Amino acid sequence: MLLGFWHVSGVKEGKRNAYAMVMYVGTPKDYEFYIAILVLLKSLATLDVEIDLAVIASLDVPPRWIRAL
Repeated sequence: MLLGFWHVSGVKEGKRNAYAMVMYVGTPKDYEFYIAILVLLKSLATLDVEIDLAVIASLDVPPRWIRAL
């Protein structure tokens, strides 16, 4: 699974942030990367941050992982 994080910050209309992650399977560490995404999303939700979140998952990612996010 490839895991990429992007933080995008814009200057229009004040501060606006977004986090995007790319997820696909095919490496020995797929499950660990899935857990990392899950922990990041849950942590950001717990902190009640005002940002946009996006996870781009390929078709081979298990549907139960996508539903859990």
